[in-house]
Amino acid sequence: MAADGSGEISKKICVACKTEYSHGEQTCPHDGTALTPIQLDGLIGHLLGGRYEIEEKIGGGAMGEVYKAKHRLMKRQVAIKMMHPQTISGASALKRFQKEAEMASALNHPNILTVHDFGVSDDGSPYLVMNFLEGKSLTDLIENNGHLPVDRALHIFRQLCQGLGHAHEKGVIHRDLKPSNIMLVTLDQDPDFVQILDFGIAKQLTSETASDSLTRTGEVFGSPHYMSPEQCRAQPVDARSDIYALGCVMYRVLTGRPPLMGGDLVECLYKHVNEMPAPFSEVCPEYNLPEDLEAVVFKALAKKPEDRYQNMAELKTALESVDAYQREIATKTYGSLAGIKPSAALTSVNLPPAAVLNINVTGTDIQAADNEATTASRAAGDEVAKKPSQTGDLPAMNQIAEGNASGSISASEEDASTAASHTQIKATPTGVPGPNERTADAPSPVARGQLVTGPYIKIPRNSPKLIIIAVVVIGLIAVTVLLGMMAPQGNAKIEKLQKQAMDAYNKGKYGEAEQMIRSAVNEERIKGLPENENSPFLLGMIQYAEGDYNNAKSSLESALRIKTTKHGAASKETAEVQSSLGKDLTALGQYNQAETVLQASYQTRRKIDGDSSPLVADSLAGLGYLHMREHSYQKAISELTSALRMIQDDKGGDSPEVATALCNLGQAYQLADNSPQAEALYKQALAIRKKKLDADSPLIADSYESLGSLYIHNNNLVQAKDCFQQALAIESKSLDSASPRLAQTRKQLESLTSRLSGKRHR
Repeated sequence: MAADGSGEISKKICVACKTEYSHGEQTCPHDGTALTPIQLDGLIGHLLGGRYEIEEKIGGGAMGEVYKAKHRLMKRQVAIKMMHPQTISGASALKRFQKEAEMASALNHPNILTVHDFGVSDDGSPYLVMNFLEGKSLTDLIENNGHLPVDRALHIFRQLCQGLGHAHEKGVIHRDLKPSNIMLVTLDQDPDFVQILDFGIAKQLTSETASDSLTRTGEVFGSPHYMSPEQCRAQPVDARSDIYALGCVMYRVLTGRPPLMGGDLVECLYKHVNEMPAPFSEVCPEYNLPEDLEAVVFKALAKKPEDRYQNMAELKTALESVDAYQREIATKTYGSLAGIKPSAALTSVNLPPAAVLNINVTGTDIQAADNEATTASRAAGDEVAKKPSQTGDLPAMNQIAEGNASGSISASEEDASTAASHTQIKATPTGVPGPNERTADAPSPVARGQLVTGPYIKIPRNSPKLIIIAVVVIGLIAVTVLLGMMAPQGNAKIEKLQKQAMDAYNKGKYGEAEQMIRSAVNEERIKGLPENENSPFLLGMIQYAEGDYNNAKSSLESALRIKTTKHGAASKETAEVQSSLGKDLTALGQYNQAETVLQASYQTRRKIDGDSSPLVADSLAGLGYLHMREHSYQKAISELTSALRMIQDDKGGDSPEVATALCNLGQAYQLADNSPQAEALYKQALAIRKKKLDADSPLIADSYESLGSLYIHNNNLVQAKDCFQQALAIESKSLDSASPRLAQTRKQLESLTSRLSGKRHR
């Protein structure tokens, strides 16, 4: 195109690699593909659709060109994608573009580029109008850095799973996922916020008649370095084709090179169909990439769709498991994953991230139960210490908690080879393992294609006295209580969205809450408002409740920075964020940092509100959670008991906040091996939630899952299965299909069904 936007010039493009040429080439020098001519009219300075003023060309591909434009009335920058004239020469191509516009505009997710408008220009060229992004593509990032470190890469991969999972839920597959279609922008202090571009060759997952098919037989769409085997063969594709493409992207990001390369298009397609990529140890041994992460990538790259992850939720859960385990190793902490390698063949039980309970328990009852729990825990530990373990050397519960023994823990799955995992526990002079003295072995190799499960409860089947568990405690204060602490932001629409998000959060409708707060963040960005102190805090709370701990950490750290600057380090606003951040850091296994912020929150709240306010109780609950994760169960029980009393005094006997405190306490009793007390707490909490919350609240599902985990521990598998069935029925209605919690519940129910079936046949 002429520099002044007038006239026209000839260009040619390779439809295989998307490279443009303008110097007389006839074939692509990279793959030998015959080049397709492009005739482009001058558009710079033209007014499109009566409202979009074209400013400059910013990109292009085989399907069309992308321009930067300005909305004449709103004075807002947009990006406009226009199809190449030769791609719309027939009704089929025009129909494809119109279908793309309809599908793209129906996608509403923070990680997918928003389509605002579409139409047809005066010369008959269809176009899409999208947000104009100030950022860089993943391709640019890889080329500038060679590859990305694991923690940064995992952050990007999880967002891709979320965005693509949303599209798949809406019946849309991308079919051309590649680094150049992935933009990274800065949002809420996150420089790697993902935006997925160009659903330009997207296809509905619903079936179409032969005469109405948008993809003709033998027609191949996609980029050869990232195409699935079935796509290379021009066979029907589904969402699992995107999983393969994402596997290719992950391989490229981690190693710096595509998984498979060929001298030309045909060789590249052949390799995707017939050859496996080289292992990380051969391609980039200097990067020392985790073997469990390699297993996840290679499972996504399986040749047969049925051998891959079956949906983005499964893939996201596996990535989160790798991330959590790597953090455990990096911090050398003895937490839920220490001694339990991702490759260990263990029964995985999901103790819910937001388990909460309620019971009418008096202070005398609690003290008696506390004493009983102490006695029961020590007795149980003595009993285990007297008996040889069927799963390995199992130190008694009290020995683990008090640091009086070192030993190893291993477990096996029925009909599977034993995968041992070892943890050395060093005793300190005080008898409690110190944070710098906890060590975990390096991860053992993981077979390619093995599903790596998340950081949930691991209970060896033949060891009913031992619980190795990852509990997650939510706050004791309903978010609406904090509304009075929030200064007005001067924008009624944003404040309304924040209020709606808080209401949804308090009902356990986390997906709805996140959508509301994302809308508030987008509104702030569109209007160019200064940083909002409330939005990142609310978003972090929601992400934590959803089990998205890494993103929650980023959001809460942003909120803490803003609130500390605005209100001071010793303010109630800052203490609120510290309490939430401390719980999230505990969930991530970063115990030293968690202790620091939780103690700061606790001391600030005591100074401002006295020794027994609900806010002090909330900080105590966070400390109790930390001590549960550190295996100081009696200390945790004491703190959570005090928190429960404070909440009961303030809220009465049957509020959702009391239920939360009771469930947290129930988890501590379960860890202390006092099943009767834990069961009573769980059941009464369930009764309160069913009375006070909507029938489809995920918090009710959490109660069922808490009971189910206890029943599995006690080998009551029929009751456990019933609980997980109840939980799944609720979560299927209330959680996003890509939710890792939903995937884990399904997996646990499948495991229980299999075990019960095996019992009946023996």
